[in-house]
Amino acid sequence: MDEWNDEYRKDTTLQKVLNYVVNGWPNKNELEEDVKPYWEVRSEISEDKGMLLRGEKEMKTPGMQMTCSGSREKYCG
Repeated sequence: MDEWNDEYRKDTTLQKVLNYVVNGWPNKNELEEDVKPYWEVRSEISEDKGMLLRGEKEMKTPGMQMTCSGSREKYCG
């Protein structure tokens, strides 16, 4: 799990999303391109101990997604 935490901290997109979840989202037109896909689901995203959750599932980086399932799914079950 520690390697996942390291991978998570290295993901600049998720770190930006985490910042927005904690400090508030700007207007959509002010978002960088990599963060725009998260705008539509921003009301479903929360933070717990520095990790992002969508609903009850932890959001994964692309590298973590491959480790979990061998495919590019959003979450591991």
